[in-house]
Amino acid sequence: MDVTKQYLKVLGALKYRVLVYNGDVDMACNFMGDEWFVESLQQQVQVNRRPWLYESDEGQQVGGFVKEFSNLAFLTIKGSGHMVPTDKPIAAFQMFSRFLLKKPY
Repeated sequence: MDVTKQYLKVLGALKYRVLVYNGDVDMACNFMGDEWFVESLQQQVQVNRRPWLYESDEGQQVGGFVKEFSNLAFLTIKGSGHMVPTDKPIAAFQMFSRFLLKKPY
């Protein structure tokens, strides 16, 4: 099923923000496939692929990588499988919080 048209419609409205995320060791939905999909949408890159950090009990940790477009972000969560909130709850909470509060990753 090709959902490209639906994504482009949502992105074209410019009133919605989209976060596509994957655990980088997810065997059900490989992050490379979603990265290829996001790239196929041909949106203008705002921030090139870079590490994103989160705070844990041990201090700042690398949460994975993020690439940002105008109203779309593609993000990976380092060391997480398919169930990101279960595998990496602190990183997942901070990722979702930043998305909802429109804060940088």
